[in-house]
Parts: sequence; C-alpha cells; structure tokens
Amino acid sequence: MHDLAMRFLNGELSRRGFLKGLLATGFSLTAAQSVVDSFNSHLDAQEIPDTVIKPFEGEPGELIAECLRAAKVKYMFFCNGSPQGPILDALVDKPDINLIIATEEGQAVSMAQGYELASGEVPFVVTQGVGAPRQVTNLVNAWKDRSGLVIMTPRTPLDTHGRDSFEDVENWLDFVKPVTKWRWDIVKTSRIAEHMRHAFKLASTPPRSPVFLTIPDDLLEEKSVKASVVSQDYFNVPMAVKPDPKQIEAAAKMIIEAKSPLLIAGHEITRAKAQKEMVAFAELLGIPVTRERGLFLDFPSMHPLFLGDFVANMRFPRNMDLIVNIGGQFPRMSESAEEDPFVFLPKE
Repeated sequence: MHDLAMRFLNGELSRRGFLKGLLATGFSLTAAQSVVDSFNSHLDAQEIPDTVIKPFEGEPGELIAECLRAAKVKYMFFCNGSPQGPILDALVDKPDINLIIATEEGQAVSMAQGYELASGEVPFVVTQGVGAPRQVTNLVNAWKDRSGLVIMTPRTPLDTHGRDSFEDVENWLDFVKPVTKWRWDIVKTSRIAEHMRHAFKLASTPPRSPVFLTIPDDLLEEKSVKASVVSQDYFNVPMAVKPDPKQIEAAAKMIIEAKSPLLIAGHEITRAKAQKEMVAFAELLGIPVTRERGLFLDFPSMHPLFLGDFVANMRFPRNMDLIVNIGGQFPRMSESAEEDPFVFLPKE
C-alpha cells in the first residue's frame, strides 16, 4: 500500500495501475475506488493560493517553529541536549507551543505517544543524536499502536560526518528504520520546511506511524534561510474508505441468520471514534462482545454483553456459528485442541 501510494503521488503509476494494485492487496472494488478518489482530490488541490503562502527569512530554529505552527502543533516533547538551543530559543515568544521536558530520550517518545493516543493530534519530539538508540524501545510501541509522531534529532555536524568524530555514526537512520514509516536526513536548510510538511503528512495519514528526521548541528547554527511556510491543511491526504454495499448486505444477512454469534472489538473502533456505534450495534441484536488485547477500551468493560479479552479463560459461548471481527486483528488459531483452546471455533 505504501509503495503504491508513493508511486501514484509521484506520477509513476496511473490511476488504473493504482486501482489494480489496491485490488491485488485485498481491497474491494468500492473501497479501492474511494481510496483512489481521495488521492485524486489531494492531487487536484495541489495548487496553493498565494494568500496562504507565508514567506520566511530567518534562522533555522525559527523556521522549524513556524512549521510547527503551520502543522497546528500544540506540544513539543524534548530531552535536553546542547545542539537543540536554536529550536528552544525560537519558542521563547511562541506561547501557543507548549514545551514538555523529559529526562531521557525514551521517556520523551513515550510521553508524546501518550498524548497522541489521548488527543489524536500529532506531537513533535526533539531528542539528542547520541540518544537515538534509546528511543527505539518506545518507538516500537508507537509503531505497533499506529501512533503518528514526528521526531527530530540534531546530530553531529555535516562537515565532520564520516570522520569518526565525537558521537558520530555511519548512518543515524539505521537505528529507527524498522519502526518508522519514513526517515530522512536534512542536509540543506532551504529544504527544512519541505521535509517538515512531508513528515507531518505521513505521520497523520492512516495507518499512522512514527516519522524520524535528523538535522546536523551546524545547519541549526546558520543565520539566514529563506523558505515558504504553508498550512498543513493543504498537504493532508483524506482517507475516507467506503465499504462495498454488497459485502455489507452479505455480512448483515450472516449476522441475522446466526444462532450464536460473537463480536470481537478491535482498536480501530476507538481510532475511528465509533465506540457508541459499536455498543448500539451489539445491543440491537443482543450479541456478546469480546475484544482483542490492546491499549484502548474499545467496548465498555462493565457492559452486560462484554465477555472480557479474547483469551483462553474467557466465558464465551461454546457453540458459536459466527465470529464478527470489527477493527482488529483476528486471534491466532491452532490445529490441535491440546495446543490451543480456541480450536473449536468455526474454521470459516
């Protein structure tokens, strides 16, 4: 999906090719067409009015701060390090961006993810280059939980990189590659705004994931940079995927005809803010509900229809003829009852 989207947005893939690729990944025709339409609407809106383009001239730290304002960032989480001075100085007269201090890089990432989970907003994180490996543990959590974060790490100066200088490594991006959607080294101050826009677009587009940027210390010390700052509203990609009416009708028929169905509530229910609809659905038909193990309360734990997590000792019915999984990954099944107590569940 990621590769298909990038090729389509870069003009390397036609609309028809993008549609065929989505169908090959398992999208229904209706869902695939809605995704293509969403991307087309984004491409059609690429001409940005001159009135919303804000010319900028100043120091790199100030430019980063203005990019945060354009992305409507309210909180910056950071772990203190000397190269971050230009960014912190730029926030002195910007009370609309709140600063939250951590004592260690992993804590900064963890707190930022907590904010993202609670608010749905994409936070900005600034850490220290040498502490990049310490972020990875909590980046794993953000990656698995589909949390959108933008992390910027000042690193060793560009003019000394590759000379085995103080705190230098061959490739700073290697540390975070497995747990980020996109990662990039900023090597020109003239492209800071471009990379910041791209980072926030990718972090906020479902499925959300962390995005990682590095910027050399000496670039932050430059005194003059020119750029254009544009509201992030012009770079967001809408992802309103439509369901196939025929598949919805077929699913509804299966649910109504089932004698002993079970609903599994997944984390996407909370991400989509559909908890009330999930409760109403379960109550309408009186279907018991369990949930996949996750960080959200996707179904009220005190509700009389709730059976608990989908685990070995849950009190689910023994004669289920239908399982409906909504917004989550389906639990693993084993072939042998001795290995897995869920073997009695229907195979289709």
